Amino acid sequence: MQVWNTRVCCKLPIVEITVQDPMEVAEIYQRLNTLGTRIRETDTQLAFIAVKNPGWVKSVFRGFINELERETGGKWSLPPGILLRCMTILDSATPRVGDVKEPKEEFWKSRSIEAFGKLKTAIEDVIPRLERYGVQGMDEIPSDYTLVALFSAHAHFSRNKDYDFGNAFRWFLSANITGRYGDAPLEHLTEDSKKIMKSDGPVQALKELEIEKKDIDRALDEELKEPFKRKSSGALMLKVLLWDKALDWRKGGKLSSYPPLEWHHILPKKALKNMGVDEVVTNNIANLTLLGEEANKEFKDQPPWIYAQQSIKDPKRLESHLIPRSYSSSFTDGKAINDKDGLGKFLAERLKMIQKEAKQLLNL
Repeated sequence: MQVWNTRVCCKLPIVEITVQDPMEVAEIYQRLNTLGTRIRETDTQLAFIAVKNPGWVKSVFRGFINELERETGGKWSLPPGILLRCMTILDSATPRVGDVKEPKEEFWKSRSIEAFGKLKTAIEDVIPRLERYGVQGMDEIPSDYTLVALFSAHAHFSRNKDYDFGNAFRWFLSANITGRYGDAPLEHLTEDSKKIMKSDGPVQALKELEIEKKDIDRALDEELKEPFKRKSSGALMLKVLLWDKALDWRKGGKLSSYPPLEWHHILPKKALKNMGVDEVVTNNIANLTLLGEEANKEFKDQPPWIYAQQSIKDPKRLESHLIPRSYSSSFTDGKAINDKDGLGKFLAERLKMIQKEAKQLLNL
């Protein structure tokens, strides 16, 4: 047997370009963008800042991002583009990093660093606040742009006596639920940035950013009828509702005291499969709740009428998860849901409770 060993050798040219003028850097990036990997606008702007402030981008800007990611165990891994858009909003009332006000040279040299200082303080304040509401990381937020708006508004207004983070948070939830930045996201964020930065105060800004209640109400109802998905606005809303009110089914204390939390099917897939129920119904958001890791492992494949009687006992622990009282009592008494009709009634009643609590939170 003859074995052919063919080596293909090729020479790749390497061209080193040394420039100091940021406009020349921009021209090079523009040409690179015509072929190969797309270089984002935020990358070019960071390059400008790096040219004018040697070492700052690596040691301070990216240093903050890396430290935040490390301190939060990777939960808050912020893309550089988010920070840069916030910085240009704070400086020039626009998230379009190429449209900062003149002179741009001054932005790259000093104004960007000043804006970063305000933003860093805001982020260090906002993240603990979000976590107290139950929002524990980037992978739980459907729209990055809602975070850009929230960071920017907090940095701009947090010292104003009329500023209320609770109101800002409700807007943040509403913006995610309605998909405010779903279509033409940068255009909508540009409009919102002007409203934030040109308002006389936080009250006027929220009034300018106000989302009509009928739109929130409709979007919320539609989202809660969709099958459960992680990093969806429905999952975010349900977690916020449960975070500080629900009780741990094993220990009885606040659920938020027993991280990490895991999503749990109240009526497990195995039990519903035996009823002939498809995955769409199984993954109805009304069939999901959050449990501590230990409880989820213990109860994972059992229906609640099996374990509730012995392990939970107190119906209030189930009720705290927005399970209707009639079903909480039935489960702790060992009474089962045996058919599709019974399942449908349970899901419909729990969905109503979730909708009611969500609308109260959003002041609908």
